[in-house]
Amino acid sequence: MRRKYGMGGVYQRGAVWWFYWSDNGRQRFESSRSSSKPAAMAMLAERQSQVKTGRHLEHADRVTLGALLDGALEDYETNERRSMRKARTNAAILRAYFGDVPAQAISSADVRRFSKQERTRDLPAGSYRSNATINARLRLLKKALRLGVRDRRIAHHTSVPLLREPAPRKGFVHDETYDRLMAALPEHLRPVVAIAYETGWRRGVILDRTFDHFDLHRGKNGALRLEPGEGKTGEPVDFPVSAELSAMLKEQIRHAPTGCRWLCYRPDGRKVRDFRGAWATACQTAGVPGLMFHSLRRSAARNLDNAGVPQPVAQEAMGMRTDSVWRRYRIVSDRDRTAMADALDARNRKRHGTDAEARALQEALQSVESPATDEPSDGEAIH
Repeated sequence: MRRKYGMGGVYQRGAVWWFYWSDNGRQRFESSRSSSKPAAMAMLAERQSQVKTGRHLEHADRVTLGALLDGALEDYETNERRSMRKARTNAAILRAYFGDVPAQAISSADVRRFSKQERTRDLPAGSYRSNATINARLRLLKKALRLGVRDRRIAHHTSVPLLREPAPRKGFVHDETYDRLMAALPEHLRPVVAIAYETGWRRGVILDRTFDHFDLHRGKNGALRLEPGEGKTGEPVDFPVSAELSAMLKEQIRHAPTGCRWLCYRPDGRKVRDFRGAWATACQTAGVPGLMFHSLRRSAARNLDNAGVPQPVAQEAMGMRTDSVWRRYRIVSDRDRTAMADALDARNRKRHGTDAEARALQEALQSVESPATDEPSDGEAIH
């Protein structure tokens, strides 16, 4: 059947199929980049649908990925994202690989080839980049493309397949391990670990605390404070501390060298910064080699939960935005499972004990209703 003028059509130029259609009275031509006629017809139908619904964008096929990455970085800056520095690094890596290719021309196959190259790019033989690191770059790519569609700069984008990541780490420490760590650490690092074990705050946030961030008059024992924007939620946080941690922090303030304002300081009054070597040595001495400092965050979540602190309260105090983050940090241990079994045993003992008491009561009632002595028969004298 012959198409009416303006409806569009497909035609072959060499091995590649092209198609044309009418956009507000202007005839447009586009290559399907395929030797398949059905593929060209499908693209024609998509363009006609975009024109009909007002979704067709002129010059969308000329917008480069670099321009969309600029938009994504602008969005990061506008929203004051803490990961801005990493986003710039990832954007530079994406630009270096994809160049000035039109964003709409990027296919899922291109994305997979990028992921494959990133695994070993600029690394020594036998070394590999983690899937989580590559996914951070892929998520920026996905964000840039998604914003491009939202801002009507491009009409569509390809899917961006992410790599499978390993399960979240599950390391944490028990109280006895914490005690061994504290004994093995240099004295000036003990407040850092004590704050992390109780609050679950991140290392950088803890090291930035000054005397002004410890409010001695707030709550029962005082409270540590996060300023707006310092935590993941962006909201200010007050963490009421225990009497033990409060006493340690008061000692820190009392014995601080002149001019020092940091809660965690070196013997000369300077701020504690990099202590990875001392941490590794202490972990080795405490019998937990390779333990990550971040494991104290998971430990704090478990401790707050086991202490009966309601989840919303603990989640806010630790600066967690969502329930899913809380569940990832609140690790279930073998001890928790053993405690569950003990609780079930206690319940069963109580249940069986209650059943035995009920049977004894029932037998007593029956003995009252049916006396053991026989009643006298007719004609017998009753003395």
